[in-house]
Formats: sequence, C-alpha cells, structure tokens
Amino acid sequence: MATKKLTKWHEALGFRTVDIVGDFGGKELFLIHGDSLLLHCINSSQVDFNAGAFQLLHAISAVETFLNHWKSRGCSFHVVFFDDSKHGVFLDKGKENRHSPDTPQAKQIKYRLTRTILIQHLQRCATDDSSNSDIIFCFPSIGSDAFTAYLAENLATFLLCHDGFDESGDTSEHQNPYQYLIHEFLRLRRSVALISSVEFSSSRVFTSMVTSAPVIPSLQPPAQSDVANQAHDQPASSVNLDRVERSGSSCRERATVAILSKLLQTAGYRELHLASIAMAFHTAYLGRATLSGRSFPNPSTDMPKPSIDNCLSFMDRFALEATSVLNSTTSEGSWLRDAKPDLFDLTRFDLREISLEPRDCLTLWACMKQYQTQGYELNPALDPNKTLSGIATKSDVIAWVNKLKVVLNTWMRDSASPFEAIRTHLLASTKQFLEGREDRDAESVILPLLSDLHSAGGLPAILFNYDRVQCENTLMSVLSRLESAEKEFKESDKQWAQQVNKYEAWKVLRAKQKDLERVQKATKDEKMRKTANVEASVWESFDIDGALADFSFADHTKLTKSELQDALQTLAWERIQPHFIAALKRGVGVHHAGVNRGYRQVVEMLFRKGFLTVVIATGTLALGISMPCKTVVFFGDSTYLTALNYRQGSGRAGRRGFDLLGNVVFCNIGLTRAFELMSSRLPDLKGHFPLSTTLVLRTMGLLDATSNSAYATGVVKSLLLQNRIYLRGPAAGMSIRHHLRFSIEYLRRQRLLSATGKPLNFAGLVGHLYFTENAAFAFHSLLKGGYFHSLCSGIHKNPIDTLRNLALVIAHLFNRIPARVGSKYHPGTLDPAVSNLLLPRLPKGAEDILVSNNNETLRKYSRRMQSIHDLCSSVRNGVFLEESAVPYIPIWPHDTDTRLNSYIYTFFKSGDYAALTRDHKIKKGDVWFLLKEFSLVLATVVTSLTNFIEPDGSMDDDDSGPTDDSTTPEMVLPAWEGEGASLVDVLKAFTMLRDEFDEKFRKTWA
Repeated sequence: MATKKLTKWHEALGFRTVDIVGDFGGKELFLIHGDSLLLHCINSSQVDFNAGAFQLLHAISAVETFLNHWKSRGCSFHVVFFDDSKHGVFLDKGKENRHSPDTPQAKQIKYRLTRTILIQHLQRCATDDSSNSDIIFCFPSIGSDAFTAYLAENLATFLLCHDGFDESGDTSEHQNPYQYLIHEFLRLRRSVALISSVEFSSSRVFTSMVTSAPVIPSLQPPAQSDVANQAHDQPASSVNLDRVERSGSSCRERATVAILSKLLQTAGYRELHLASIAMAFHTAYLGRATLSGRSFPNPSTDMPKPSIDNCLSFMDRFALEATSVLNSTTSEGSWLRDAKPDLFDLTRFDLREISLEPRDCLTLWACMKQYQTQGYELNPALDPNKTLSGIATKSDVIAWVNKLKVVLNTWMRDSASPFEAIRTHLLASTKQFLEGREDRDAESVILPLLSDLHSAGGLPAILFNYDRVQCENTLMSVLSRLESAEKEFKESDKQWAQQVNKYEAWKVLRAKQKDLERVQKATKDEKMRKTANVEASVWESFDIDGALADFSFADHTKLTKSELQDALQTLAWERIQPHFIAALKRGVGVHHAGVNRGYRQVVEMLFRKGFLTVVIATGTLALGISMPCKTVVFFGDSTYLTALNYRQGSGRAGRRGFDLLGNVVFCNIGLTRAFELMSSRLPDLKGHFPLSTTLVLRTMGLLDATSNSAYATGVVKSLLLQNRIYLRGPAAGMSIRHHLRFSIEYLRRQRLLSATGKPLNFAGLVGHLYFTENAAFAFHSLLKGGYFHSLCSGIHKNPIDTLRNLALVIAHLFNRIPARVGSKYHPGTLDPAVSNLLLPRLPKGAEDILVSNNNETLRKYSRRMQSIHDLCSSVRNGVFLEESAVPYIPIWPHDTDTRLNSYIYTFFKSGDYAALTRDHKIKKGDVWFLLKEFSLVLATVVTSLTNFIEPDGSMDDDDSGPTDDSTTPEMVLPAWEGEGASLVDVLKAFTMLRDEFDEKFRKTWA
C-alpha cells in the first residue's frame, strides 16, 4: 500500500530527527503546551484518577520532574496553557482502570482540578524563584489576540506538543484536539515537536508546510480529507496514494501523508513556500527514481530569482524526469546569481580567488560549449553527463569545478580563444544594472531607498558603512529631510490644520471644565463617579509636536508610548546629542563603537522590539550582536569592506521564523566592486603569532607572585601548550619554543628578569604597558639607558622645552601613524606646510639608544640579517613569524624610509583639534580614540612610576638583581636608590605632561 510505504520511508529518515536539547535547548526559546505536558506526565507516570486513588500530588511531582530535567540542561522555555483546550483533554486509555466506577465526566472534573492547581502551583513557584519568573502563560486560545501578541514579542522556535495518541495506537471514538493545535501552529509557520515520543532525541519535527487552516466550528479536530492526487498532464507524473485510514496510524503518520500528498496537487502550488516545494520533489521524484536517474546529468535553466513562480516551472520539469532526462539547455537565462568580476577584467587571472556555485558552473559550461571553436574544444570529459553520472557528492562537484576553471583560465590568457564571445554573452544580463546609473551622493539616495524598502515591506534594515562620521552624517541627513518634509506638509495640508484647530478647541474646553470643577465642591465619591463615566477623548493621546506616521519609519504597534519614554529616559543624563534622540523617535538609529554605550544598548533593545526599523552602523554590529533584519544595505565603498565583512554583514539579512529570504542592497558601490564582494573566495583564517614578549614577562610575574603555585603553573602550561598553537605541525611548536627562549634571554638582558625568572626593576611598568607591546620595550630602553633622567633634569628650570622634547620622544614611540605625503622624504626639499605634518627627528641621544636596542634584538635572532624585516621575510616556508612578535620599533631614517605623522605632537603644542582632521587627515571618528589611548599611556606610566618609587606601592618590582641561593638572604638596593632624585624628576615631568595633555584633551571634547 502506498500509504504504508510512504509512512515507512518517512520513519526511516534519519535527517528528520532532532535532538531538542542539543539543537535548541539553552539557545533558543521554545514553548511547551501545558495540557500536553500534563497529559504526557500523567500517562508516563501512570497517575491513577479513579475513585479512591486520586493522586494529585503524584501528578504535580511528575510535571516538576519533567521541567527540572530541561532546566538542568540550561534550556529556555515557556509553558503555555489554552483555556479552550481544557475540556477536550482525554486520559490515556491504556492506563485506565476498566472496572472503575468513575465516569469519563468525573475523570474530566478531576483532570481540570489538577490542571488549575498545577497552574497556580507553578506560578507561585515562579514568583518565589526569580530564575523561573514569567515561564507560565495562560491564553484564551491559540488564535487569540493575546497569543498573537505574545508570539510577536517572543521568537519561539518550536512548540513541544502531544499528538493525542496513546502508546497502543487506539484512537477510535476519541476527539483529538491536539491535531487542531498542531495544524494551527504549523499554519503560523512555526515548527512542532512531539512530546509523546519516549526518546526525545528522535522526536519528529514538522516544518511549516500547511497551506491554510481548516474550518473547525469548535474544538473538533480537523477532518482528514481525501488526499488522492490529481494527475499532472505530463507523462509519469502522477503519484497515486491510497485514502488515509482513520485508525491504525498515529497523528504524525497521518499528518505526514496528508501534507506530502497535499503538496503534490497542482492547485496548491502558489500557496506553498520554497521549503514545501523542495520536500515535495524529494518525496515525489527521488523516492521513485533510480540511482542513476537522480544525478541530473543535464543542467536546468538557472532561476534569476528564487521565487514561487520560478519554483512552479522548476517543479513542472521534475515530472518529466520520471521517464526521461532534461534536454540540454542553453545559457539564455541570466548569467549567474553572482556575476564574476574576474571574467570581466582581463587584468585579473587568478580564478582561485572567486567562488563558483555548482549551478553557476553549469551555466558557464553550457556557454563555453556553445562558443567553442576549432583548436579550443571543450574536453568531453567535462560534460556533467559523464563526470557526474552517478550520485554527485560535494567532492565530485568541487573537482569538476576546478577542472572547468583550469580550462577557462587557459582561454582567458589566449587572445585567439573564444573567451571574448563568452564574456560578451554573459555580460548581456548585466546591462539592466548599467543602464540609467548615475553617481549620486550616498546621503541623497538613502532616504528614497528607505522609502522604497518601507513600501515593499523590506524593513527592518541595517545600513552598513565603515566610516563612523559618514554613519552620523547619514542619520542627520535622513532626519533633517524627514523633518523638513513634515514641516512643509503641516504648513500646507488643510486636514492637518483642521485637526490642530479641533485640538486647540478641545484644550480650551478641558480648561473650562477644570475651572468649573474647582468652583463646584463635590465629594470624593462623586469625583470618582464622574471620572469613571467620562469617556477617554481621542485628543488625550494626540501629540501635536510628535512625528507623523508618514514621516517616520518607527513601528508604533510594537511599543507603547510609555515604554518608549522609559527607554529614552535612561538617556536623560548621558549627554546624548538631541538629533540622536529625535531620530530614535522616528525609528532611525546609529550604532558604532564611538557612540555612547547606553545609547547603543537602547538602539539594540528598540531594534529587537521592532520599534526601530532602520539602523545605520559600522561593521562592529555584524560581529557578535544578535540583531537580525530583513534587508542589509551596504552604502559607500571602503577598504574595510572585504569579502569576509560582506559575508558577516549580509548574514544579518533574513529573520528566522519570519523571512523566507533576506535582501542585500548595494548603494553607491560600483557594479564590478559589488560583484567582486559577492563572488570572492573567503580568505584563509590565519591568527597572529600566539606568543609575545610581554606575555612571557606577565606569565613570569604570575608565577613569582603566587610562589609557583600548582594552579598558576597549570595555567601557564595550558597557555603555552595549547593544541591550537601546534595545528601546523612540529615546526610551529619549535618556533614557539624558540621564541620563548629568546624572550626569556631578551628580558634578562634588559634586566627585567632574574636568573630564576623573578621580575626585576621596571617589569611592572612594562607589563602594564602590554597593550602597546613593542613600544613598551623601547620606552624601557630609554628609561634604563638614563635618557629620561637627563632629559627631565631640567623640568624645574625650563619646563616648557622639557615637556615639548618629552612629548616628541613619546610621540615617536606610541600611537604611531605613518605620514601619507609621499614615498620618499628628503630634508630641506619639503614644503614648510607639509614639513609641519611630519614628526621631527628624534633627539640624538634617544635615537642612538633605540637603534642600539634594535641591533641588539636582531643579534639575538641572527647575526647574518641586516634588519628585522629581512629576518621575518626570509624564514623558510611553513615557519610563521610576525614582525610584531619581535620587540623592536623601526626608527627613521635607519630602519625605514617612512616618516611619522605628527598629530600627537601638534595637538600637544596647540590643542587644535580641527588641524588633526584638516591637515593631518585623521578620520574624525578616530581622533578621540587615538588621543584617548595616548592619554591612557601617560596615565599608565605615571601610575607605574608612582608605585615603583613609593615604598607602599602596589607593585613589588624593586628587586634589582638575581637572588642568592644561600640560606642568608642578601639585601639588594633598588636600581633607583642611588639616583632617586633623577627618577623623581622623571615622575614629575611625566605627571606634568599628562596633566597638560589631558587638560587640552578634555577642553576639546567638553
């Protein structure tokens, strides 16, 4: 029987099973139907509801055990009860006492009593335990407005529900309201998992494939209709299924057969979504075709857009597959979903950098076959009819694609090949994008784009731009245009003027009524009675200054005015710019690392709630923040917009459970650039060198501070013996060990470690400057060499020149930015205006010490190399060594030809913020962070020196030499003891430098 075969086939499908805990538990919110939960626990625990054995506490205990099982696994769930289903629940016949005098009505009364007590008990427990708050919900019915609003606010992944059948499979003469519940939940395009399975890891999950809800006058279960299929006009396309029997099959079997059979009816295609059609083909064709017939040896016409209409024609072809294969198609359809820039630009020949989908290669192969000429024949072995004749696996397709790329690459290099004809043919489908294009400012096209998305139902949307200032300017542009358009509308629209007049008249009338109430003395009860009888006026909620719906992208149905006001009230003391708040009220926000943290959190909250439908953000939003949307827009090109960042950002498009497909829009980005982003191969994942010299110093400090405790030793071993470090084989481990030995020797030569690994002298200062890495060691070399002592000795007599020279030296070490005024710099030949943008040369004393320190570092690695760059670039293949892992900084003009930007030195001298963006070409959005980081460096130096000098300092780094192994410890004077006055002058100079810099910094941003 076809029904039994289909049922047996479905039960054998392994990929239709789901581990509820492993796949969803603790990650996604799911719902548990309360009556299903109670019924399952009653049946599985064999609770007796007969006379004289009413086990109420047993039932409640079984439910608590079930819920605690999921809580112990960290699951996130809500228990929902529907009032209209409490009368239709029946107990498991297999557990009933046949000789019980209780009637079914009496058992139902006991069940409803148990249900009521259980709900109150769970709610009381949730109130007592804050961790269980708000997990019990009661609704009138599944179709009630309250439950619809609940689903809109909570993204429930699936419903855990009973199928209404006992273990024996006896369902005769029983009304099953669970079928109606399952059908209604599936109609909402949500998944349903069956709680009645003994093993939850094999519970079947029905995806949302129901076309429409059946007409059910009450709580009667949906009647199973005749599911005999209507035959198609094409030959061998009908699949006859027997009538579904009412008995002998469970709910899942009957639902599966009914759904799959329904999908095969032609009349229902336009009501189905893409997943249903794919499952229909999987069931109707692949289950009957032979292994060789499943391979699709010939390509089908590529769909320009995966819509329902395309799927209809796609499905029509599958019917012909039962008797014959598809005819070879030409490439008349649009060329690829993602056009390939390498085929358009002959200057790029590396096809390994682009990613071709299998259907793209099918179209490419058909086009190459069409235009092949004598001498440039396409190898018959590349014919997918032969190469992919069996069941095509992923590895087979990848091998075939690589072979096709080799041929295409050969044709691209040969001017006599038919590549130009192929490229012209494939480019024909892109003419529609090139026609009518004009270059416009991104800020001027964003508002029309958002308006089109709003009209087409494409909101909510996230607009990505990798310039913080551009994001804020776009926000202000959208806001100003909305406000100006609204102002013009209010001034010219007659209906609005009439509304304003009515509102003003209502205000006058209300004022008169209040004056009259003051004159007339009334009792408290009379006032309450009058207030209760007065109907609320529509003008009570009228906001004459609020944004009109036609000039706002906010969705006021997702958030009440009081909730919005509460959210904005949290920003009252955050000193947020007014236009940011005004834009939030119109449903537009901005999100990047430079805005206030509280404002960012409000933007994220309002966007998740659905009130905010437009967010303009940088790439930071695409990393680790759960804010899915329907449309992603990339506007404005940037060097940071790479293929990887494009994948990260475009992955936000498409909300699970809401959108079948997401939209990606490119705005003010060249066509070739857009094609390149879509088709470029993702770069290989490469981490940074896992070990740094400052990390070694800090681990030594950890071991010394804990007296080599077992815990600290284990932490250090686990850090240095990480398996991920040695993934590249033994060579990686050898390079790590070599760098570890080098770091220890380097730290000892710098007098930062003793022979026994004890931190010495300024080890604490260098450790606290770990975020500057190599600059910290350069700073230490100047401090150790006595340069800062000699420089700061004049802090009392000539503080101005001393601080300027100190600022010049520090600017050469920290927050270095290369100057962008030319490739070569010749002193004396630069324009004076340009020369002021370059950082002056280091004083000779500081330069000699730093160059000597770099040479000493290089000699520790190799005596045959001329520079650190030569060392890192000449290591053998497979050995990974970054220049940043070597403790040195290049000094101009000895180690590099590139001079440094003098933005820090200029700001310290003049405090002119505008000059940093105007002359030094620093991005406006980066200036604050660069200056703030430099301020943090100065604060760290001052704090570390203070702790070093003061006897009660928090750091214990004042040991200057190796410890004696003898039993009598020898008192060793600190290194600064003999020159204490000089070190105090250094501290005073850095304190004055920090105070003066911070004063100018805060004044600029006040």
